[in-house]
Amino acid sequence: MPDKTEQSTQEPEERETDIQDMIRRVSEMLIAKRWVLASVAVTVAFATIAYTLTLPDRYTSEATIFAVQQRVPERYVLPTSTADPSQALEAMVQEVLSRPRLLAVIEELGLHPNRESVSSRRNCWSWFAVI
Repeated sequence: MPDKTEQSTQEPEERETDIQDMIRRVSEMLIAKRWVLASVAVTVAFATIAYTLTLPDRYTSEATIFAVQQRVPERYVLPTSTADPSQALEAMVQEVLSRPRLLAVIEELGLHPNRESVSSRRNCWSWFAVI
C-alpha cells in the first residue's frame, strides 16, 4: 500500500482508477455472495416477525370527555337533555367502571390469565383491589 507521500504524488487519474478498481472488486464480491446476503436478510426478517408475534399484546388508552353547556339560546333550539352535564358525565363513568363491563374487558384481553374464568368466580372483587 502506498504511503502518504506516494499518495500525494499520485495523479488524479491513478486515484480514480484505484477507486474504480475497489468498487469493481466490492461489487464482484457482493454478486458472488448474494445468496448468503439474501439468506441472512430473510432469516433476520423471519426471526424479527416470530419474536414480534410472541410478544404479549399491551394496549394503553386514554379518553377525554368535554361536557359543554348548550351555547345556542333555548328559544332557537330545545335542549335534548334536561340533566346536568356533570350528572351525565358521572353516569358515563359509572357505566364504564361497572362490574360487568370490567369483567368483559378482563376476559376479552386476558388480563388475568392465571384465573380460568373471572366471571364464573364469586369472589372477583377480592382481586379487583389488586388492580
